[in-house]
Amino acid sequence: MTKNHQKSNQPHEQPPKQSPNQNSSQSYTPPLSKAQIHQLLKSKNSKWDFSSLSSLPHPFSLKDCEQASHFLAQAIANQKQILVVGDYDVDGIVSSAIMMRFLHSVGHKNATYIIPNRFRDGYGISQKILQENPSDIVITVDNGISAFEAAQFCTTSGRSLIITDHHLPKEQLPNADFIINPQRHDCEFPQKEICGALVTWYLCAGTKIALQKIDSSLAKSIDLAPLLEFVALATIADMMPLKHINKTIVLYGIKKLKNPHFPCISKLKTLLKTPFPTASDIAFSITPVLNSAGRMGEGTIASEFLLDSTKVSLENLKSINEERKKCANDTLESALKNARQYQNAIITKGQWNEGVLGIVAAKLAKRFQKCAFVLTNQASNTTNQKNILKGSVRGIGGVNIIDLLNGGKEILGEFGGHKSAVGVQLDEEKYEEFCEYLASVNIDYAKNDESSCDEFLLKIDSRDIDEELLHILEEFEPYGQGNPKPIFEATLRVESVEIIKEVHRKIIFSPLDYANPLDCTQDFNTKQDFIKDAKQDLAQISRQDSKQDTNQNLAQNIHIKAMYFFCEKELQKDDEITARFTLQRDSFSGKAVMIISEIL
Repeated sequence: MTKNHQKSNQPHEQPPKQSPNQNSSQSYTPPLSKAQIHQLLKSKNSKWDFSSLSSLPHPFSLKDCEQASHFLAQAIANQKQILVVGDYDVDGIVSSAIMMRFLHSVGHKNATYIIPNRFRDGYGISQKILQENPSDIVITVDNGISAFEAAQFCTTSGRSLIITDHHLPKEQLPNADFIINPQRHDCEFPQKEICGALVTWYLCAGTKIALQKIDSSLAKSIDLAPLLEFVALATIADMMPLKHINKTIVLYGIKKLKNPHFPCISKLKTLLKTPFPTASDIAFSITPVLNSAGRMGEGTIASEFLLDSTKVSLENLKSINEERKKCANDTLESALKNARQYQNAIITKGQWNEGVLGIVAAKLAKRFQKCAFVLTNQASNTTNQKNILKGSVRGIGGVNIIDLLNGGKEILGEFGGHKSAVGVQLDEEKYEEFCEYLASVNIDYAKNDESSCDEFLLKIDSRDIDEELLHILEEFEPYGQGNPKPIFEATLRVESVEIIKEVHRKIIFSPLDYANPLDCTQDFNTKQDFIKDAKQDLAQISRQDSKQDTNQNLAQNIHIKAMYFFCEKELQKDDEITARFTLQRDSFSGKAVMIISEIL
């Protein structure tokens, strides 16, 4: 491998890598018709296993779930003391709420839970947590697959341990009584990538089955389907691929948002800025608020809200989220100053809030189009231990970060997570050595993009930008991880440009060879913030197409709202431009909305 040791305190941004679906040649490519677009999306979504709740895999298809379920059912009948140990992210918080709601529903009062404090307790179950929280049985949710020390402590202290997790296991598993994890090599569950909350839900479902032999009337009274509303939130928040089981559950959760079963979800619904929510809307408006408590220290605030929203107000969570936003923005600014950029990775370290490192790493990865490492100094409390760097890694496209880190495992400390999001630890004295490793690695991003492309481009006729095209898109929701939303490309003519609120521009477009203007908004973000942050400034614009009775092929009246980020072009009347954009439904009019991402 070729080494590149050049570094910079102010790294240069890289242009976004071209999607493999984009044509690099200058040859003419005819636009796709709506029928062709529909057929393409239908083909991409043709394989949909488990497309209804009734078709979901049986709980006992998860390795160890049957045995653990019968064990837990008996423990419930005997009123054993149960401790649930969760995690401080949305998936872990939701998993904890699901398990506690289930235990309460079966009348088990002898149960407590803990969400570890990110700064005081660290990640997941630990011997310290176990010593401070006595119990007969311990259940981990969304963590535990690497908890070797805690598992050994349970063994020596006579506690039973049930691990439910979905993170990638190491070659050796902890010494637990039961380990339920679809990522186990010996687990034949049909979908490996599901969230921790779904694994927790499956243990609850299995325990309900086991309870039928103990108290059939109690088992029959339990309805677990509403808890899938929580699982849908966790699936979106943890960026699980929206295919097969995950797709079915997310669609169920979105449908139930119209009339949620739980008061806490009804309150979370008020965060949405549209009556037509999608998975992307949930990821943008709800996920950060639930995540903020854990990022800033006390994830228990969010879990208590999910368990009883009369005890914790949504306003409290929103206030914490505002604090999180400021912290993340300040950290990003500082991280950029300290960053070292190599050919295939960018790395930075400093004294930062550990809770926002994942956010900053994701933004760096997107901005520089390469794997990003963001580490913070964790000074040891004792004199005989080394300073530890702890942080987050985020990738792009289909790059498997675990594989990347395995190549440097002799340098690194502990690491684990998903293939695209990993937590790491590193002795600070080995930082330079690890930077040398990153400088030497060779990652074929183009190859990975080809197998796991984040988006794909469809060239269309601008006269086809209408409600029918939006309906075609909506048929194949939800879009997100594993099911990217199409980006359209069309050529239009500028009719007029109007500055709005200094950072926005209202543009009246007309499709070429089409007399009626198309109205959208082009946004110029002078601070170069990221798209999700800038969405707060989304401008509301509309356009009116006149019906022509003699021509049924012309588009009907459509109100358009649009946003354009990171653009420095000045547009003039009669300019013919090629725009790339997505379509979504307007929050107010319910009509199609153009969201511009680029003008070529």
